[in-house]
Amino acid sequence: MIADIQAPDLETKIAILQKKAENDRFGLPDDVAEYIARAIKSNVRELEGALTRLMAYASLTGARSRFRRRSRCCGTSSLHRKNASRLISSRSA
Repeated sequence: MIADIQAPDLETKIAILQKKAENDRFGLPDDVAEYIARAIKSNVRELEGALTRLMAYASLTGARSRFRRRSRCCGTSSLHRKNASRLISSRSA
């Protein structure tokens, strides 16, 4: 049997991120989930790694509560995307 395995589409990647964030009780704004899903092209492992780095950063800096407050009161935020961009582009050694 041959199975054709392809990278997930954008909606699937967003759903994966949201489910992982929900399981970890992490408030992930929709715009940040979409940004990460669009930025990571390779595979689900890289996608989850990017989210893990973002959650670690938020935990260490206290940004977690700011993500929740800001997404509730202000909608999308370029600051979220900027932080997410910096985190997902830096590879941990």
